[in-house]
This record gives sequence, structure tokens and C-alpha cells, in this order.
Amino acid sequence: MPFSTPRIALLVFLCLLFVRPDVRAQAQVDSLEQVLRQATGAGRIPVLHDLTRALRGPDPDEARQYIQQALDLYPSSNNDSLHATGLLLLGTIHMRTAQFDSAVVRAMEGQTLAQLNGDSLHLAHALLLRGDANFRLRNYEAAVDFTQDANTIFEQLADSMGQSMASLSLGNLQNNLGNYAAALGYYEVAANIQLALGDDTRYATIRSNMGVANRRQGDYAKAIENYLQALEIFEAQNASLRSVNVVTNLGVLYYFLNEFEEALEFHTRALALNKALDRPDGIANARSNQGVVFNELGRFEEALEAHREAMALEGELGDKEGVANALNNIGLVYFNQRNYEEALHYYDESLIIKREIGNPEIIVNTLHNLVDVHREMTDDTEAFLVGKEALEIAEKTRNMSLIRDSQQKLSALYEASGQFEEALTAYKAYKTAHDSLFNSNSQSVIAEMQTRYRSREKEQTIALLEEEKTNQQLWIGILLLGLVLIAAVALLGYNGYRIKKRALQSLDAAYENLKTTQAQLIQREKLASLGQLTAGIAHELNNPLNFVNNFSQLNKEMIDEVAAHDALPALGLKPIIEDIRLNQHKILEHGQQANQIVRSMMKHAQEGSGKKQQAAFNSLVDEYLNFAQHGARLQYEALQLEIDRQYDTDIGLVNVIPHEIGQVVINLFNNACDAIVERASAAGTPAIGNILVSTQRSQDAIIVQISDDGAGIPEAMRKDIFVPFFTTKAPGMGVGLGLSISHDIVTQAYGGTLVLSEADASGATFTLTFPDARVEHQPVGT
Repeated sequence: MPFSTPRIALLVFLCLLFVRPDVRAQAQVDSLEQVLRQATGAGRIPVLHDLTRALRGPDPDEARQYIQQALDLYPSSNNDSLHATGLLLLGTIHMRTAQFDSAVVRAMEGQTLAQLNGDSLHLAHALLLRGDANFRLRNYEAAVDFTQDANTIFEQLADSMGQSMASLSLGNLQNNLGNYAAALGYYEVAANIQLALGDDTRYATIRSNMGVANRRQGDYAKAIENYLQALEIFEAQNASLRSVNVVTNLGVLYYFLNEFEEALEFHTRALALNKALDRPDGIANARSNQGVVFNELGRFEEALEAHREAMALEGELGDKEGVANALNNIGLVYFNQRNYEEALHYYDESLIIKREIGNPEIIVNTLHNLVDVHREMTDDTEAFLVGKEALEIAEKTRNMSLIRDSQQKLSALYEASGQFEEALTAYKAYKTAHDSLFNSNSQSVIAEMQTRYRSREKEQTIALLEEEKTNQQLWIGILLLGLVLIAAVALLGYNGYRIKKRALQSLDAAYENLKTTQAQLIQREKLASLGQLTAGIAHELNNPLNFVNNFSQLNKEMIDEVAAHDALPALGLKPIIEDIRLNQHKILEHGQQANQIVRSMMKHAQEGSGKKQQAAFNSLVDEYLNFAQHGARLQYEALQLEIDRQYDTDIGLVNVIPHEIGQVVINLFNNACDAIVERASAAGTPAIGNILVSTQRSQDAIIVQISDDGAGIPEAMRKDIFVPFFTTKAPGMGVGLGLSISHDIVTQAYGGTLVLSEADASGATFTLTFPDARVEHQPVGT
């Protein structure tokens, strides 16, 4: 495209206009340092204050050096107002470096100075700093008193910014005390003030904190909305310190939504940000959160290591709640390892500290864990006592999430002890609380928020690539203009043009590849959403089915007792009793079959999202093949298989998600085993069969074939075999999800194909074709 001189001038102007925020901040610091070099005596103090404000976030150590210089100059200035400002600035630096006791001392010094001089504004800020420091030290009662006193003074002074800061602090306090409605009220006041003042940074901070209260209150949809609103503002400002808090909260929320891989990704990102910012309390929090997710994923050694590291850091910081949470989390890891004595020890230690702190939410959390460990240790009396205490505290907090979990645990306790009426009452209360948290509207809002956030990330990636493409075009134009000015070297210019043109073509190819990748990611999101929906339906069906089966079993025992009564034959009721017994047997049989279907749905609905990694393809197939073969032996004891493995050794490493490929292999192998057993059953012969598994690399694809000599698939059914819930098996033998899920994984997630290539009476052959995703190894030095 042709370029004129005005276009080149515009390019230079844009380069100067869009300077990175950190560059602008450094320019401000450089300018202040230049002013400082020219100032003398007490005139240096205001400049030193400005430098402290500019640096206390990105570089608190350097900010401390400047404020110390100011402190040395205060006696000569004879200005107590400047002195009070300096003390409070030093206190804020102590807060940022987790030196909360030191922050209290500076705040008290500033308060004393302000009171002596009747300085209401500095007095209010000193009280606010004392409140924040006591809050971080978990002295909640003192923190509330100081902050409310500060808020009263700000109201008297009509200082809207001060009122917003005090309301935010009061919101944080009530949030930690479990008073979520009060917290949201304070947050709303603070947010409205900042919105009127046009301060996006503080407004986003308040929105993030509102998300925490929403999440604790059980309003997950509103929590996601507030988190993403805050994160969008912070990322636009390149504010790492503030972004890390939102990233942490998103990780916690995804944990509550049982999306553990997503949660771990956010907590790992938070850990890296906290280390870069050198925040010990943030590092401890991130490691603790990682440990909780590791525990859910069954990575117990990593979980213990993370929790112990977090507990050590919390102990160094003097954070009692952090230590208590770490003890609780270590107990939970031991519980999942079935080491109940160790789990009980850590839970008890945690509960002692939590009762001292007095935060009801964290107390209920440990009480729930104690219910579980007492049940496993068959101490039902203690389990009931703890469970009822947990429900009582949860109802006082009005936290629907805690109420739901407490009622669920009591329902299970009543059912296990044979108190079915009480179990049903508790279960209904659990359902009421659960439905208030996970109604269909909330779920749709959550899904919409997640999709919007991921779409925004993808759009930003594409926008960056388009911007890079545009910049390439601009630079090509500039080079062409330069080549015109040096026409004497036309041949050299022509070669340069060809090089740049090839670079642009390469960029176009990368852009097209990114659009294809985006389409595949969208399909993967659809699969994940379908899996979540299926898992949710299966989970909701599971509880009523358990009650059907449990009460059916109870009815069976009662029928047996009635049938044994001596007066039954004389009354002529024995035939009726037998009919009832037969009906009851059918109810139990079909209830158990429905339970099997639900378990299969939950198994196949597991989210298939994850990151691709390098894996030896043949070894991966062989590993899951061995796993499937072991499962088949347990399912069909009389089954005798000959497995012919024919692997192409030239395949090597590939970029895949291993458990997705494994799920496809297991599903197809299980279908082959079922077909062999079906053929043998129909013929009345022993279940003996052959299965061939082969891998092959063609020019641009990897091909996998799984063949069997089973019963085959009737021609009329072949067109529907990949339809969800369609099955060729006898009633009760299959759910009809295996081939459907496998087909979606291969076609949607990898852009490949899965076809039934042969299916006559002598067996069936399924052929999988993956685009070649081998890992290319570059020679050293390239």
C-alpha cells in the first residue's frame, strides 16, 4: 500500500502518544527527582511526599528511603501537618510490606500529633490506618471501632473520598465477620462515591471486594460479574498488584464451581504475580489455594507441601487465621488419605484457633470436616453434635452455601442412622438452599460470564495479531519509501521487498491458523458446557434415586417381616404380599439400573478441557489399552482375549491432551469387548475373541484402528451410532454415550475423524484419524 509523508508523521505521533503506563510512571518519578535536586531545606518535604506516593506501590523500599529523608527534615519545617502526613505515608508503606504492627505505631504517632493540633483531617486518616492495620492483625473489634470513628469525622468534614475509603474498610471488616448483607451495603456506598468521582481504580477495587461477599453469600453469578468488571479495569491499567487479588478470587470461585483445573491455573498465575511483587502474605495465600486444589485432584504430597509452606509464612507474619486455615487444610489432606487420627488432630488444632478469632464462616468450615472424620471413625454421637452446631452457626450467618452444606451433612447422618423422616426433612432443606444457589437462571448467567470472559481474551489475542500485521504493513511501506529515495540500489530494494512480502505472507498464515485455533477452542467450550450440564443433571438425579433405592430396600425388609406372620395364610393375604414383593423387587431393580445410568452419565460428562502436552503417542495408547484390558477382566471374568498390537515406531512425540486420547481408546476397546461377549452369548460358546489395535503415520496424519471379531453392527443402526444415548446393546447393558463422546473429542477438539470403516457379521473396525501433531525437534544452534 502507498504511504505519504503525512502518514509517516502520524505513525511517529502515535508512537509517542501510546506510551506504556509504567514508562509514564517512571517519567513522573524522574521529573520529581529533578525537582528534588533543585529544592532546598524544608522545601524538599512536599516533593519527598510526592515521590513516596509514586513509589510505595511499585518500589516500597525506595519509597521508604524518601520518606525517611522527609522525617529528618520535619523539625526544621516546624509544620506538624507535614509531619503527620509523613508518619501516615510511612504507615502505608508498612502495610504494603505486611509490617502491620509497625503500621499501628506510625498511625498512633500521627493520631497523637493530629489531636494536639486539632487537625481533624489527619486524625481521621490516622484512625483509618489504625483500623486497617488492626484488621490485618485480625483484631476485628478494635478495627471496627477505629474505622467507624474515622468515617464519622469524614462525614463531618464532608470529605467524600474519605467516606468512600472508610466505607470500603467497613465493608471488608463485615465481609470477614460473615455479615455479608452489611458488607455489600458499605461497598455500595463506597462504589457510588468513586463512580461519581470518576476514580476507576478505586471503583474496580470495590467491585472486586463485592465479588468476595457475593461468593461467600452464594451468589456466584453476581460474583463473576463483579470480578470480571474489576479485572478488566485493572488489566487495562496494567495494575499487577490489584489484578493479583482478582485473579486469586477467580481461582477460589472456580474451585467452588468444581472446575479445579481452571482454579489451579488462576492460583498459579496469582503465585507468580505475588512473587514478582514480593508479597509474603500473597505468596502464602496462593500456596494455600494451590494446596486445596491439589488435594481435590488427588495430588496429596504436593498439597501437603503447599499447606506447610503457607503455614510457615503465615506464622512469620503473625496471621492466626492463616495458620488455622493451614492446619484445617492439612487435616483435609490426611482425611482424603484415610489417615483419620492425623486428620482429627489437625482439625482440633485449627478449631481452637478459629474459636479464638471468632469468624463464624471459618469455624463452620472446620466443623463440617469434623463431621466427616467422626463418621469415618464411627463416632456418630460426636458427629451429630458437631453437625448441629455447624447448622446453628450457619443459620445465624444467613450464608446459604454454609446452610446447604450443613443440611446435606445432617441428612446423610440421619439416613445412616435409620432416621429416614429426619433425613428427608434435612434433605428438603438442603435442596431449598441448593436451588437458591444453583437455579437455572444463575447457571445461565455464570455460563454467559465465563464465555464472555474467554471470548474477550481470544478477541484480545486476535486484535494483537491484527495490530502486529498492520505494523508489519506500515514498516513495509516505510522501507519502500526509503528504497525509493535510494533508487541507485534498486536491486537491493527489490530483494528487501521480497523478504518483507514473504514475512507478511507468513504473518497472514499465522493469522489464519489462529482463527482456526479459535474455532476449535469454541467447540471445546461447547463440549465442556455440555459436560457440565450433563453432570449437573446426573447429580440432581442421584440424590432422589438414592432415596428410592434406600426406601425400596427398607420396604423389602418390612415385606419379609409381614410375610413371616402366622396369621397371614388365614387371612388369605399371602398372594397379595407376594405380588407386593415382586413389585418391590422390580422397583429396586430398575432403581439400581437408573443409578447405573446416572453414574455412567457422570463418568462420561467429565470435563475434557486441559492443556496439550508432549506425549509418546504409542506409549499413551498402550497405557490406556492395558488399563481398559484390566477393567474388562473385572467385568467379564470368563472373557479370553488375544490382543494384537501393531504400532508404527515412526510416530514419536505428539502434542495432545493425554486423558482425552485415553478416554477414546478405553471407550472403543470396551465396545469391542461387549461385541465379543454378545456374539459368544448368542452362539452359546465361550467368550473368546481377538482385538487388533494399530497405529500408523501417513504423510500428514496419525491413524489409529481398533478391530474386533464380535457380533458386528446391523446396517440399519450404523448411521446412528455416534448419536448421544443411542446404543446397540440390550437394555441395561449400555448408556449410549461412549461413541458420542469419543466422536466429539476426535472431531471437535482435534479436527480429526472417527468412522466405522467395517461392521459386518464377523466384527467391526473403527478408524481414528488425527491431523499430525508430532513434536518437531530442531537441531542445536538453529
